[in-house]
Amino acid sequence: MTVSQLNKIIFSVIVLSLLSGCANGFLNIGSTGYTPPTQSSPQGGYDPLLVSASESSPPDIITISQQGWQETNTSTGIKIYHDQTNLNNYLFLVNPTTHTFEVQNQFQTLYRHFDHASNPQCVFNGGFFEPDGTPTLTLISSSNIITGKKDGEFSGRIILNQGTYFTYQDLPLGTSSSVAGISGLKPSFYKNDSTITNRTIIGLLNGYLVISITQNKTVDSQVKFLEQFGVVSDSITVLDSGLSTQFKCVDALEFIAEHRKLGSVIVVNFR
Repeated sequence: MTVSQLNKIIFSVIVLSLLSGCANGFLNIGSTGYTPPTQSSPQGGYDPLLVSASESSPPDIITISQQGWQETNTSTGIKIYHDQTNLNNYLFLVNPTTHTFEVQNQFQTLYRHFDHASNPQCVFNGGFFEPDGTPTLTLISSSNIITGKKDGEFSGRIILNQGTYFTYQDLPLGTSSSVAGISGLKPSFYKNDSTITNRTIIGLLNGYLVISITQNKTVDSQVKFLEQFGVVSDSITVLDSGLSTQFKCVDALEFIAEHRKLGSVIVVNFR
């Protein structure tokens, strides 16, 4: 889904949701929009010293548990939490000391992406893409920078795999020595957008990569939750959403629109 297409369907989504009562299980209507965070980040993004693998510490699990989230037992080695009020809402915490991520850039279903990955623990949908599957915003796959077709048109951000830690940077990217990078929109793009649909949002917390999959929240409400959980405000990045919001893990945990093709995915592997 392109960013332009996303803009065009917001009104249609609202009308259809009101008429159908969200019969398809994906769409509802919220009431609040996004207010961008006021804090600013240092030039160039997150200080790598703050996210180095040697200094990674577990996030505050008590905080998330008090808000009705519980850890899910998995064989992936990734900390996974689900929302007790909606079991299709998930948080994945990727520790750079045990896991890393790569980006696959082929236009195919998530099942095909999963099958083509070498040793995946979990695979998640990636960034926005054009009708032909090419990236809307810059990606890095196998250390190769793939320039997005519309980098200059939107306020974007890229999360980077630096080998032993994760970091972020605003677009345009310029040069980079990163192994992999996935781009999305800054939450401010969704200001005053009360649409509720499936969302994929990522960010950084105490050295961990946080991947949020939700079904019943606005961007604003999930961003606020992630900030309360401790995710760095200026690292929060919204990936492609709607039917593109998908994941699959090795232990059969999955959330998939079976025939939906994706332009890119995040593959999380053991080190």
